[in-house]
Amino acid sequence: MLTMWKPKQNRASLPKLNFNFRFFKKKDNLDSNRFKGIFKILKIVGIFLFVIALFVFFLVVLPALQVKKDFDTFVNSTNVIKVALKNQDLDQLKDGITSSKADLSKLQVSVDKRFALYKHIPFTNTYMEDIDNIFKAGEHGIESAYIAVDNATQFADVLGFKTKDQPEVKEISNQERIFNLMKILPEYAPALDKVSVELVAMEKELNKIDPSRYPEMIQGKQVRSNIITAQETVRQLNQKMPAIKVGLSKLPEVMGFDKPKTYMVLMANENEQRMSGGFNTYVVLMDVNEGVADLTFTIDTYDIDRDRNDLKQLTPPPFIVELLKQDLLHARDATSVSPDFPTASNFMITNFWNKNGYLPQEIDGIFQANTTVVKSLLKVLGAVKVEGRYFPTDTGSVYVEEREFTADNVFMEMERIAGEELSEVKGRKDIIKFLMNNLMFRAFNASPETLAPLIKEAVYLMESKQVILNSADPETQKVFEDLGFGGSIKKVENTSDYLSVVNSNLGAGKRDYLVTREMDYKLEKKDGKNIATVTLTNINPNSPEWWKFVTFYRNYFRVYVPTGSKLISAKSLNNSKWDLKAKTGEDKESGKTYFDGYFEIDQNGKFVAEYVYELPSSIDINNYKLLIQKQIGEKDTPINININGKKIQTVLVGDMYIDRKSLQYK
Repeated sequence: MLTMWKPKQNRASLPKLNFNFRFFKKKDNLDSNRFKGIFKILKIVGIFLFVIALFVFFLVVLPALQVKKDFDTFVNSTNVIKVALKNQDLDQLKDGITSSKADLSKLQVSVDKRFALYKHIPFTNTYMEDIDNIFKAGEHGIESAYIAVDNATQFADVLGFKTKDQPEVKEISNQERIFNLMKILPEYAPALDKVSVELVAMEKELNKIDPSRYPEMIQGKQVRSNIITAQETVRQLNQKMPAIKVGLSKLPEVMGFDKPKTYMVLMANENEQRMSGGFNTYVVLMDVNEGVADLTFTIDTYDIDRDRNDLKQLTPPPFIVELLKQDLLHARDATSVSPDFPTASNFMITNFWNKNGYLPQEIDGIFQANTTVVKSLLKVLGAVKVEGRYFPTDTGSVYVEEREFTADNVFMEMERIAGEELSEVKGRKDIIKFLMNNLMFRAFNASPETLAPLIKEAVYLMESKQVILNSADPETQKVFEDLGFGGSIKKVENTSDYLSVVNSNLGAGKRDYLVTREMDYKLEKKDGKNIATVTLTNINPNSPEWWKFVTFYRNYFRVYVPTGSKLISAKSLNNSKWDLKAKTGEDKESGKTYFDGYFEIDQNGKFVAEYVYELPSSIDINNYKLLIQKQIGEKDTPINININGKKIQTVLVGDMYIDRKSLQYK
């Protein structure tokens, strides 16, 4: 029987529907507890970060800000030196150096006081010691500068500087200044003994710093390589100091103060690199009398043996025969036969110049200057104009309009004139003579402020092998060689390692203007043998829009190594098309073994070559010495060195020596 439910039915009789909400309540409580827990953690982390921030502020930021004030004071005192040089005030210069030394000492005290804690922390104490060494090195460097300037005070008048006793600047030209400088240098040379004492002490402090502890870059600025460069610069300066002292005594003689001198200057174009520097395109004879230079004779190298079959009897080296397809050697290629400049230049003089009876024969020395020299002078002196003039031809003449040459356009303008406007004119390269004459006139008559930059640029050009100096006088030649300005392939002991990479652009054109290189050198001990690996990276980028020359790059190169080295392998790492066909040769004159190779790459191309070879067992890695010689005329080249795990990354500006000190062997 069906019973109907009534609304008034007793509540107790209703079905028990159990809606239990405890589950939801528990979840809410759990989320709340979790939130509170996370909040507590964040609170603790926040307090911790705040404490860390306070720690960083009071122990790092605040001391750094306080030290920066003292650092800015030091920098301002060094600016006084620049002002003194501009004002030609020798006493102001000495005061500026003295102030710089005092402000450097204050800066050192400030650093010691603000960062004293870090001298006792194991991780940072070594870096604090390095900072201390830098300060000590700086003190010795400033003291050497003061000694150099103080000893020049007695010559202030003839150099055109004013002093307290001579308050008026004597107005003299750069030419007169150079003339006076040449005369006093022998008297000044003994002062270098005192300067040398300070520089030796400076080197000692710098050598205590281990560059490998520092990163390559910090905020886009080089760190490790700058430390290495500073150490190497001071080391080489100390090594060359005896030669510098002798050189100062010999310089008046070189500059024609005893009697006039005649020098041959080979104008080389490093944009078409050859073994002994740029392709020798033009020869200038320069008379020097009491410091004044005068260009007296010029000739295109193509004209030395033009129509002279009697001068074309020499068979070129095999690589020129094979790659340039020339059965006879020409005067223009005569210096391309050896990377040793004395050998190459003597070969050209003996076999071509001396045999041409129409050419001047009295020569006191042979110099070589790359086109980089012109660019460097224009950077310092500013734009130089060459007046418009007629160039005679067989059928009349060609007029070349006035040109203004700058450091940025000199390469393009010279090539435009010689390669286009005067391409069929015999004297097409005489524009070089006119430009050099105007440059020398500008240099001798420029404002006194340009003298120091000119000297600095000249030293760099010789250090980086853009200028090579050879003298017929044996004593002077020894000075040039000892200073590293002679362009020689240097002999080393059989216990020393050696490396020099020599490139020859045999594709004509001026592609070395664009091509860039990088070099890696690794030496390790394998199965008791000294195994060396040289990796050469050549990049031929896309041509700029104005480029009118060839786009491909053809390079014959040699890797010069210690005599007795044995080639294990030679291959391309990125282009299997090229079999390097490397051969081993012996350069008896330089006492070196070399491995050669050849490749071609078009624009936007890259070629990487790897040479693996065994060094003689006489080379001891644990007592290591290495001489790396930069090729004459080559650009400053990045180089990565790894000697048994010890690494150096730097730029090869000139010849570089590596030893236990630079590698920081323990």
